[in-house]
Parts: sequence; C-alpha cells; structure tokens
Amino acid sequence: MRQLVTHEGCDDVTVLRCVPTRRPLGDFHAVSTRDGEALAHDGQVFYALNPMSSQVREAIMEIQFGDGFWMLATPNDLEFDGP
Repeated sequence: MRQLVTHEGCDDVTVLRCVPTRRPLGDFHAVSTRDGEALAHDGQVFYALNPMSSQVREAIMEIQFGDGFWMLATPNDLEFDGP
C-alpha cells in the first residue's frame, strides 16, 4: 500500500510516504550522502520513503532498503522509478 503525497520536483520535504510493497520506489546513488553506509548501499533500490523535518536548505528523507535498513538521504541521492 502506497500513499502518494506529491512526487513532482522532489525538492520539498513533503514528497512521498509509503509502506513497503515489494515494489521499489527508485534507486539510491551516493551523491550528496557519502558516508560508509551510503557508499555500501550505492546503486541499491529503496522501498519506502518518509520526509523528515530539516533545519537545512536541502530536504532530507528517510529511505528503507530491501534489507530493512533505514538511512537518511537527500533528493540528489534518489532516482525515482517512472509513474
């Protein structure tokens, strides 16, 4: 089950909220997020996304990978699948 809040732009904190459905939402690429975990998950698909409140200019999202691991990412790190 997936609830779309808004997908266009992906530069607002309110982007997308979903419950894992076994269907990937997109791919993660370690562009802005460059720590060890980000590099280890580079190129992997993510299945859930939650917007997070942020004090910085760039939006921050929490994404979940297939192994259940949650990580913070920015819109620059995310490539969404088609409609």
